[in-house]
Amino acid sequence: MAGAAPLAKPHRKLGPVLASLDRRESLIVAARAAGLNPTQDGLLVQIAYEGDANLLEVSLSEQGLVVLHRYPRYQRLDVLVRNFSELDAVTAIGGVFRVQAMQTAISR
Repeated sequence: MAGAAPLAKPHRKLGPVLASLDRRESLIVAARAAGLNPTQDGLLVQIAYEGDANLLEVSLSEQGLVVLHRYPRYQRLDVLVRNFSELDAVTAIGGVFRVQAMQTAISR
């Protein structure tokens, strides 16, 4: 056998907008500079996850983060993050596979 096919690159957890934010500034200032519309309280991000939503919500609440919207059918949660350390904590959770910045808060 000539060789096994190469493994796929690991999936990056941060979306392109969040990955490009300038970490020398605060999260709010960097988000505004990137064209996002954060509130005074923080930036709304959508978390795509695998597995049990209840375990993920427990992990988020242990870090002081509140889930604003739940989309169980699509395995998505909307969470407000206030700084880069909270964003890093979200990406460190095992069941999370994607974190996207939301342009504005969504109300349904």
